[in-house]
Amino acid sequence: MTPTRVVNSLVLSIYPGVDLLGRAFEEVGYCVVRGPDPLWGGDIRSFHPPAGVFEGVIGGPPCQHWTKLMFLNKQAGAGLDWVVNEYARVVEEARPRWFLMEEVPYAPMPLAQGYHDYDVVLRDNQVGGVQPRKRRFTFG
Repeated sequence: MTPTRVVNSLVLSIYPGVDLLGRAFEEVGYCVVRGPDPLWGGDIRSFHPPAGVFEGVIGGPPCQHWTKLMFLNKQAGAGLDWVVNEYARVVEEARPRWFLMEEVPYAPMPLAQGYHDYDVVLRDNQVGGVQPRKRRFTFG
């Protein structure tokens, strides 16, 4: 199957980590710009993207604070309850045409002003993968 070609489409990837989501967008022709990542000393709280430059914003904030397995380690994700709000702030500042956030099902949706959000919960193995793990995708 030949990927669909996208022309002149910049996407901002925040909380990229190894950025598998960004790589998927690159495979279909988007130019992905990666924002700051804690792995490299970056802090999303001091990041301010330019408005109107990016067609979309993508990313998956750290999920440890909302994972169903937190009962195994009550300290997992301690102090990370702000990451989804920062995702929404970056979307509001960047003012893209759309955004896509990937998270665990129990995380809050990013409530970015000026966008209508809807979400879908999927398992990788429902769409051709092998993992049974649930993920929630929020579109705006």
